[in-house]
Amino acid sequence: MDGFLITGGDTPQLNAYKKGRSIILDMGGTPPYPRSVTFEFNKDTYNFYYESLLKLAKEIWPDLELKDVTGAGNDYGEYYDSELDNDGSASIGETSVSFCLPAYHLGSKRLYRFTKSKMQTYLFELRKHTNLTD
Repeated sequence: MDGFLITGGDTPQLNAYKKGRSIILDMGGTPPYPRSVTFEFNKDTYNFYYESLLKLAKEIWPDLELKDVTGAGNDYGEYYDSELDNDGSASIGETSVSFCLPAYHLGSKRLYRFTKSKMQTYLFELRKHTNLTD
């Protein structure tokens, strides 16, 4: 799996793909990009998002274990994108995920660049809102 794409409704596209030892989420469309964006999901789309992101993550990090946030190093809520030299953030809701783009003012459509530790906690939290069982 090289990545996945979620489309539909009035929400912009959500793209996910591997880049080196990280996973990039970005959105479709053309600039100017908003400072923040929320993707509303129905249950099936939420489950697809979780399963697809987990599968992509396990391709990069086969030993990936979902973990609760224990400190700043693995807290997905905020991050510094060194490539874009800006801060971004993510949050998870009952039926949605939201992002503050790290460099919307530069015309970047990147939503988030996940490292292994941030992906582990993001998927841990995301998993709470799916109807999937292990």
